[in-house]
Amino acid sequence: MHKGPVEHYIQNYDHVPLWVLIKYFTIGNVSYFYDILDNQLKNKIAQEFSIKFNNEYKNLYSKIIKLSAEDLSGILKVVNLTRNICAHGERIYDIRFSNVRYRNIQNYLDVYFSNDRLSTVVVMLKFVVSKTDYEIFMKYLKSNLSKYSNLITTIDYYKVLSKTGITDNLLDVL
Repeated sequence: MHKGPVEHYIQNYDHVPLWVLIKYFTIGNVSYFYDILDNQLKNKIAQEFSIKFNNEYKNLYSKIIKLSAEDLSGILKVVNLTRNICAHGERIYDIRFSNVRYRNIQNYLDVYFSNDRLSTVVVMLKFVVSKTDYEIFMKYLKSNLSKYSNLITTIDYYKVLSKTGITDNLLDVL
């Protein structure tokens, strides 16, 4: 019978390495786990995400991105809150992120976005997913926005879109 990785490590080594265990974490678990790490390790992880981002987007942005531990913590919280709202079937178009800190994100990409709306998560995902995955996400988002612009008839589509903070300019820049 095939053993799972966690069972294998417990039976053979009496411990489970973090790189094995992290695969079983939820987004919320990752966010809370990151927040309890010591500052030196949090900064190192944020630095790794910065390096990855700068390598993937080196020809697109004029600034070198240096995510702080606070930036990454904010990104993880926003992604977790968004995931929870989607998973529980709540309205996402007027989501608000009023209790999350992400002071530097606005300045990194030379683009304005509403700091507490759905546009926040659209921008923040760019820092933590691969460039390829982000391009797929943006293509899907733009396609769905276009599709629903013709299907929403009970309320002005642009009123709904303005609640999200997602603008044509933002979509063009990202």
